[in-house]
Amino acid sequence: MTPVANLTLCSQGSATLLASATGSVVWYNSATGTGSLGTGTVFITPSLVSGTTTFYAEAITCSNSAVRTPVTVTVVPGPTVSISSTSLNICAGSQVVLNGNGAGTYTWAPYLPAAMTVSTGLSTTVTPLSTTFYSVTGMANNGCLGTGTLIIFVNPLPSLTLTTLNPSVCLGGTSTLVAGGAQNYSWITIGPNTPTLNAPNVAVVKPTVGSFYIVEGISAAGCISQASINITVHAL
Repeated sequence: MTPVANLTLCSQGSATLLASATGSVVWYNSATGTGSLGTGTVFITPSLVSGTTTFYAEAITCSNSAVRTPVTVTVVPGPTVSISSTSLNICAGSQVVLNGNGAGTYTWAPYLPAAMTVSTGLSTTVTPLSTTFYSVTGMANNGCLGTGTLIIFVNPLPSLTLTTLNPSVCLGGTSTLVAGGAQNYSWITIGPNTPTLNAPNVAVVKPTVGSFYIVEGISAAGCISQASINITVHAL
């Protein structure tokens, strides 16, 4: 009879054992016992939970019974794979580093939606455009696989607006700038004139020369975007 190869299972379950022999093949769970488990060149073991179990295959012909050939099935635990990240909540356009844990080698893939290409390595850097599930398959030194998943929540940037009824003023005149679309605001001036705030989102400016004004809007999630406007000044 052709020797039966030993097997390793990465999780509990049944194993399929194959034997090649002249005559019929009988399977046993002991080297000398009489109670057989089954017959045939293909034998599916009972469900195995852990450890190593030995089965025996015996080729039987019309004239004699051969020596039983042992085959072992070893159940080894698969790796417990997880993903950690530098942040679970990010703003749109930001990067986040994902790190694999619990295995030796890793293969990364997006789970939903497809926001990255498949890559390998202990870590990967991603820039999801929307909330995304990521999956990593880790392989342990014994060849067994495990999977970890993680969701990265992506917060949108505020849709900031900056308007005025007076984009052009005469020297000495004022223009009122109104920002919208965010929760908090921070005003930036490029030029010599600082805005006077009537409200966090309302600024009155009195430029002496053409000036460029920028407002930063901050959302409740802390995401930031900018809007800008240019005020032209006409001499008297």
